[in-house]
Amino acid sequence: MSDLVRFKFYETALEANRDKQILAENGINSFIANEQLIQSDWLLSQAVGGIQLQVFEEDLEKAE
Repeated sequence: MSDLVRFKFYETALEANRDKQILAENGINSFIANEQLIQSDWLLSQAVGGIQLQVFEEDLEKAE
């Protein structure tokens, strides 16, 4: 497997989870990074780059 790369970033977990579900329905594995951190302290959002939806590098083109 290849490395994880950032596909998109979000301000809310709801948006990230919606797109994660769409990717899953199309057979693309994805992961959400920083979700719990930002939900517990939203002021850290800009410092860590928001809630990130990540996919494997090999799936990036298909995800777009």
